[in-house]
Amino acid sequence: MEYSEGKVRPVAVDTEYQQHRYGYRVVKRVFDFIASLIGLILLSPVFLIVAVVIKIENPHGPIFLRFVNKDVVKSMFYDEKFRV
Repeated sequence: MEYSEGKVRPVAVDTEYQQHRYGYRVVKRVFDFIASLIGLILLSPVFLIVAVVIKIENPHGPIFLRFVNKDVVKSMFYDEKFRV
């Protein structure tokens, strides 16, 4: 922040730019969702094959492993992975 004579200088906000950014975020969110959905659909046969192979190798063990992790602000979340 820049100060002049102990006061904060006002900052102009370009509302047209902010609206453009909002439209960009909406388009990006929709694109990310659709790309993820297509990726899951295309990779689901591979995931199924991996799960079957894991179950054949050890019929009594779980297919997924669940880990408890902490993020930067120390909140806990579960992380699930294929058992390999």
